[in-house]
Amino acid sequence: MKWILSLTLMIGCSYASAQQKIIDSLTGILKSTPDNDTAKLHLLIQLAGLTFSSNPDKSLSFAEEAIEIATSLQRKDKLAEALTNKGNSYWAKGQDQD
Repeated sequence: MKWILSLTLMIGCSYASAQQKIIDSLTGILKSTPDNDTAKLHLLIQLAGLTFSSNPDKSLSFAEEAIEIATSLQRKDKLAEALTNKGNSYWAKGQDQD
């Protein structure tokens, strides 16, 4: 039974480490992406989705920026994704009841 717990913890830590590497990589790409660009919009949506449980404030920031870009580009499909991420961020912060 003890080895099952150890294995579960090791897998969980590996997953968290891999996810953080993805987040760091996407954040680096984001810094060199032009403003109000479709590529930037996609990156922001991905980052908001990846960070809402570990860093809801940062996720909310990504989502807000994605909402602005999606609105300016008139991308209703991406606006819906960005709004979903915004809602998930508020949920993760415990601010989804108002």
